[in-house]
Amino acid sequence: MVVHLLACSVCWGAAQDPVVQGTKLSIVFLLGLTYLLLGGGVGMVLMARRRAIRSNGDSANPALPAAGTHPETQSATKPSHPRD
Repeated sequence: MVVHLLACSVCWGAAQDPVVQGTKLSIVFLLGLTYLLLGGGVGMVLMARRRAIRSNGDSANPALPAAGTHPETQSATKPSHPRD
């Protein structure tokens, strides 16, 4: 008994075959999905970190003003300096 087996178009390298095109597109889709999920996770961590820094009024970070030092938060009747 002789059995002849033939490889599929992916194994033979037929670049224009629909199976090969579908395989390429599925690889691109899965890579894109992976990077999208990882990027979303990193983005959520950075967003949570930024919110935590803003809510704590971290004075160690010079880029953010300390709590209560912003001119708009001071009332008009309160002097801006203790000697005033």
